[in-house]
Amino acid sequence: MGGTCGGRRARGRKAKRQNIGVTFNLCHWLKVDGKDLRATLTRAKPCLSLVTINGADSDGQDWGKLIQPLDTGTYDVAGVLRVLVELNYQGPIGLQHYGIGGDCRQNLERSMNGRRKLSAEAATGAK
Repeated sequence: MGGTCGGRRARGRKAKRQNIGVTFNLCHWLKVDGKDLRATLTRAKPCLSLVTINGADSDGQDWGKLIQPLDTGTYDVAGVLRVLVELNYQGPIGLQHYGIGGDCRQNLERSMNGRRKLSAEAATGAK
């Protein structure tokens, strides 16, 4: 596998393994950085193994605002999906639901419906 990962050639070089990579977790990125999504994902892409998304508020500071079902929040999650498509990311995209209160089945259903809507927005460029 080509490219650089953290300045090293190929994924998992120090471990001498190709099956080592990184996860981009939207809520953690928003908590600690939240700047220049495209640059962050572009740098991570050579070693990006998994992306996790969730609803979030753009100005969220606590986990309750940074981890929500996908049909809520003010952050442009469709924009994350658009960047991933533009970067030709082919890996899995998981759902972050840690610590969300309420009925887990209802939250999952809301996120599944939200994912369909966000995916459509990402595909068309609409909001």
